[in-house]
Amino acid sequence: MTREHPDIMSAAPLSNPRRLLYASAGAAGIAVMLALPAGVWVPLRVLCIGVAVLAAARAVVVQPRSPRIVASAAALALVCGSAMDGSWLQLLAQGKPTPPPGLIVEDDWDTARLVMRLLAMVGFFATFLLLLPFVVGKLYLAYIYTFQGERSPKVATAEERGQFAGWVLTRAIISVLVVLHFIGIGAAVMAVPAGQREQSWLAQQIWQRWQPYLQFMYLNNAYRFYSPEPGPPSMLWFRVEYTDGSFQWVRLPTHGIDDQDPLAVEFTRRLSLGESVNQLVPVGSVPLDMKRRRQAAGNNFRIGKHPELPLDFQYRRPMESCIRLLPEYARYIGRAYPSTDPNVDVAGIKIYRVVHHMLEPRQMSAPHLKPTDPWTYFHYYQGEFTKDGELMDPDDPFLYWLIPIYAWPQGAKPPDPFEDVTPGMMYLEAGPVEVIDFMKTHEKIPTRKRGGGQP
Repeated sequence: MTREHPDIMSAAPLSNPRRLLYASAGAAGIAVMLALPAGVWVPLRVLCIGVAVLAAARAVVVQPRSPRIVASAAALALVCGSAMDGSWLQLLAQGKPTPPPGLIVEDDWDTARLVMRLLAMVGFFATFLLLLPFVVGKLYLAYIYTFQGERSPKVATAEERGQFAGWVLTRAIISVLVVLHFIGIGAAVMAVPAGQREQSWLAQQIWQRWQPYLQFMYLNNAYRFYSPEPGPPSMLWFRVEYTDGSFQWVRLPTHGIDDQDPLAVEFTRRLSLGESVNQLVPVGSVPLDMKRRRQAAGNNFRIGKHPELPLDFQYRRPMESCIRLLPEYARYIGRAYPSTDPNVDVAGIKIYRVVHHMLEPRQMSAPHLKPTDPWTYFHYYQGEFTKDGELMDPDDPFLYWLIPIYAWPQGAKPPDPFEDVTPGMMYLEAGPVEVIDFMKTHEKIPTRKRGGGQP
């Protein structure tokens, strides 16, 4: 086992791992005491937790091969995680198995608690790897003494041979984990067949079994998204309406705003917000009553369907896991984009999942068509929310329906609002087009609050 060097023990405070751990333990203990009255002393508690985490991390940096230091840092990570859960500490202090009335549950700390627990798990696993050569050496020495009864001078090197075997075993465990990590990444890439080829059975089997790890490490999206070909990106557009009648559009992501860094990392990360609500219920036959309500509302507000798509394909309901994210996004937008007038409040936030379809090669060559024309964006209405993230009308007839913007050959007779047109008739590259925009009508429709909650 690695022991602390005496020179390190007498070094400056920031280079003394024991003193750093003492400081970390003290700060973590203060944070735990401050967490007993949940919701109180939050800034000071955050400061103490930050000091505890940084001090423990510095101790590990100073002596990364000491099992005691690493295990102590892992234990302190668990203590810091407990200091983030004031509700749990209240129950522990009161000795009550059920939450008492008025207990403040601090759900805002859930991600930070997960990070602390993950750090603790990594720390304890690293401690196991650090102790493995020492344990194997002692076991091998005991085996030599107990079963072989040797007391020759050669036995003095038995523990060293055992430690070397433990060192080899440690490297083997790490190597296997690295290989499994890259096998998962490779399966995520190869699970999607290229072109019209058949799927790889082996890649599919591995990809399915690696799902928990790939999803936890967020290695499942980017690799599949660009393999074999990227599909149309999804974005989130928010129309923030204020009580004085004004409004503003918030589009995530937006070129020129979210791509200021050289590698456009922020733009890519914000692009994943739209993909997070792009997990859709498989397309099937939309219930007749729902289609009738959509047609009745369309006739009432003069909002037709997209002429090239059957009506069943214009209803795209997200999965329940995605629907639960929409109130969170609405709550963030309501807080992050207030009115310039402090006396004006947010009246509602309409959310659209926007899919940008790319032009065909022959359309790209047409001088009057551009890849960013408004009709290349498909707007799927996700509902209107209050600034607190409450869905105003779960029975909105336009909810999860496509609100069309489409191009039509200039001078041609516009289609009937609910008439199906053969896609072959829409050769837009032949001449000028006019844009029929139903979004301008829909965005101005007031939403009446009817109960609330999720559909």
